[in-house]
Amino acid sequence: MSKSLKSNISKIVFILFFGLIICFFIWSRLFIVSLLLVLFIDCISTQFLYKFLKRKLTKNTYTIIKYSTYLIFPIGLAIFFRIFIFEIYSIPSSSMERILSKGEMIVINKLDYGPKMPNSITEVPFGSLFSSEKTNDTTYNRLSGFEKIERNDIIVFKSFKKNSSKKFIKRIIGLPGETIQIVNSNVSINEQQQEELSTYVFDYITKDTKGFIAGKTYSNTEYKKLPLQVQQKITRNIHLPKTIVENIFPKEKVFDWTRDFYGPITIPKKGNTIQLTMENIIFYEEAIALETQKTISIQNDIIYLDNEKINSYTFLFNYFFVMGDNRHFSNDSRAIGFVPEYTIQGKLWFSF
Repeated sequence: MSKSLKSNISKIVFILFFGLIICFFIWSRLFIVSLLLVLFIDCISTQFLYKFLKRKLTKNTYTIIKYSTYLIFPIGLAIFFRIFIFEIYSIPSSSMERILSKGEMIVINKLDYGPKMPNSITEVPFGSLFSSEKTNDTTYNRLSGFEKIERNDIIVFKSFKKNSSKKFIKRIIGLPGETIQIVNSNVSINEQQQEELSTYVFDYITKDTKGFIAGKTYSNTEYKKLPLQVQQKITRNIHLPKTIVENIFPKEKVFDWTRDFYGPITIPKKGNTIQLTMENIIFYEEAIALETQKTISIQNDIIYLDNEKINSYTFLFNYFFVMGDNRHFSNDSRAIGFVPEYTIQGKLWFSF
């Protein structure tokens, strides 16, 4: 390849990527990141920066800088992709079987909902190597995305519990402002029963003359393929209220609700104001405490936020109700509560 042709190709590559970087800057308003991207594209195409430094610096200094960029730029590019484009996670549990198995690797798309900007160096990939500072997630900033979070989206979110960095993958079931209820394992949203997906998995037990014996799990697709005589002998392993104690949110409902009989409960929505009562504070005290970074207490049936009496509260963020497809073996919103929007990392793209 001739020098002139190679130079022309380099210039074309630079111009094309420079246009993309301009679009990135308009979208993100991140000048420093955009500038670093320009420098990176220059170094792999036209190399104007290298040529300029070669004229201005000593040979040894130039050589050190040039070869340092060979190490720095790939690391920087990896960090850029993990913050703005995608990230890879390992499935931590069996809660999404049959579509995702424990230990399987998944790639989440951060562009759909918009990338969540790091609050500190600890939230930057590899940043924990340099600092252990804890940040307040509620002060987050998210760039505009290409779509809204919708029902049945599969998402990855970070634990919002104190001193936990766990990541969870679940399916969005309830959206902000909606009222969710589960009766006999059937989910209703705003009093409308939802159609079950073919991938949902339930625990079934077998009927016999001596009572019930342990069964096995079937997805809805697998159940439909069973012979009729087998279907007639098995039934969903439904947990009735007051017959079993489970890990239930809120904990005050542990004797009244189960995984199969849950709610009704209304999901907090940004901008919605609720009147606080002794009956509903148990649903929302955790969300209010996280948003305000204050302590909720109750004295003589009066609700206090730190030392200030409150009768109502307006939510600052949207929340979601999530569940695993493996309905009887999933640690989801029925146990941990509403998922704040600021903990959502991205949407499932593909698995491998």
